[in-house]
Amino acid sequence: MSNPIAQAEGAADVALEVEIKVNRRPVKVPSHTTGAAIKDAAGVPADDQLFRIQGDTEVLVRSNETIEVRDGERFAATPALEPA
Repeated sequence: MSNPIAQAEGAADVALEVEIKVNRRPVKVPSHTTGAAIKDAAGVPADDQLFRIQGDTEVLVRSNETIEVRDGERFAATPALEPA
C-alpha cells in the first residue's frame, strides 16, 4: 500500500517544467532554474549575458542566479559588451 502523504511530498520536489522564450525561440526549463541552465537549454554561449524581459525593461540574470520562471516569459541572450 502506498503512502499518499509521501507521494505528495515527493511530487513537490519535482520541478515543474515550463516553456519560456529565449531570443524568440521556445525553450523548456524547470520552473526553478539558473541563468546558466536557461542559456544551456537555449543553446547560447555560456559567456553571453541573459536578460529577463519585463515589459519595456530588461533585467540582467546572472549565470549563478537561481530564479523562478513562469510559462511564456521572455528572455534575451546577447554577447557581453565587455570581456569578463
